Amino acid sequence: MEDKKGFVIAIVILSLISLGLGGFLVYDKIIQKRAEEKKETCIEDNKIDLNAFFNISKTLDSFDKAFNNPKSLYIGYIYVDKRLMASKFDMGAAIYASMMQDITVSAPPIPFYVSEEKVKGNFEKIFGKNLEYKATNVQSGEIYKVSYFNFETNPPVRYDYYAPSEENPYADRYIAINNETSIEEGKVIVNRKIFFAEFVKGADGVSYTGMKIYKDHSKVGYIGQVPLKNGVYSEKEVIEKNGSKLLTYDYTFVQNKDADYSFYSIEAVK
Repeated sequence: MEDKKGFVIAIVILSLISLGLGGFLVYDKIIQKRAEEKKETCIEDNKIDLNAFFNISKTLDSFDKAFNNPKSLYIGYIYVDKRLMASKFDMGAAIYASMMQDITVSAPPIPFYVSEEKVKGNFEKIFGKNLEYKATNVQSGEIYKVSYFNFETNPPVRYDYYAPSEENPYADRYIAINNETSIEEGKVIVNRKIFFAEFVKGADGVSYTGMKIYKDHSKVGYIGQVPLKNGVYSEKEVIEKNGSKLLTYDYTFVQNKDADYSFYSIEAVK
């Protein structure tokens, strides 16, 4: 009876991990409130606070927003051929990613700002001690036009920006699918499949019925196409039909303390 009880608990824990790091990552106020309670589990003799998965998911979400949109000059920045260490991160790109959770979009775009204090706080949560913050201008491109202002006599020090809303939800973009998550001593590694998507309209010229898959945003390496059902693609179908051809990366996060994990590196594994 005890064995069955332990098995059920293990399934629940793995389900929570899958929810926190599978597919599109969900991080709403309800989940966040529940995650604030310190809960630990032991997986393959490695103890980990479950809050760590939610913190890591926020970093991954920030990276996706910052580096997956073709309107940004940082498009595909982290998808390198070999390995990109946090310590080698372009400072503008790092600050840009650190702004993503606090960006407000508008149509038409009007000027907003994020205080440097908040950006620096996000920066330290993402990179920890692996990269030292240094204020700099952000060459973000068309979608978010960012300027750094240091008003010595008129605080706050801040990053001003314009952020237009995305009018077309089927705009070309990179898509990341979480493949698996492994835990080592003081380390979490998230394996993800990455591809560039181009959505295809149907015969009516209005609705979108398919998604072309490319290796990257150059659109040179065509991989295949999957249908959209009710305007939505299936991650499972993408992986089953094209998984072996997709770019695959390991995102490594190292533990600072408790549930505090910072980004350490991203490495191409195929």
